[in-house]
Amino acid sequence: MKVQTLISTMNQADIYPLVSKMNVSNAIIVNQLTQDIPVGQLPAKNDLVHVVMNETGLSKSRNEAMSHSTAKICLIADDDMEYVADYSDIVTGAYEKYQAADLIIFYVEGESNGPVRNKLKLGRLRLFETMKVTSVQISFKKESILRAGIKFDERYGANARYSMGEENIFLAKCIRSGLRVYSYPEKIAQLSPSKSTW
Repeated sequence: MKVQTLISTMNQADIYPLVSKMNVSNAIIVNQLTQDIPVGQLPAKNDLVHVVMNETGLSKSRNEAMSHSTAKICLIADDDMEYVADYSDIVTGAYEKYQAADLIIFYVEGESNGPVRNKLKLGRLRLFETMKVTSVQISFKKESILRAGIKFDERYGANARYSMGEENIFLAKCIRSGLRVYSYPEKIAQLSPSKSTW
């Protein structure tokens, strides 16, 4: 079961230090440029795709990454995260346990070893419970999202008309479309003390 990490970042001249810092493999990196900087060419490598955009907007970046993904399972990521060594195995194990799941929410630890949000209960989530979720906890089966015709609302999120709420709108659309959202509160990553480019 292939897992692909969808990374949103800005103004990165060289993505290799970023990928190394994040401890990811098999990733789509959407690099939105607001500065006139030279961007290095990415050598052919079958597990990394570097997409450069001159448009901005976090939801626009997420949608662009989704359009390039070739994996069965996608993980939403920001550029200030570091994944645990076996994150891909944790993700595939969760989808094997909850085969009916269309989306699974994982645990991401915050700065100074504090949680981004409190851990959610194990099992299926209702709409109200998804309001506690941040975007970097979200994974999904790409086929399920495509079949339901769901994207991130580009009016919401960093560098958009409304600066937050895109993940809650996305999850609400999923549940109202009949997709099944589960929580699997095992740690897959932590936020680093450095701020995201967002």
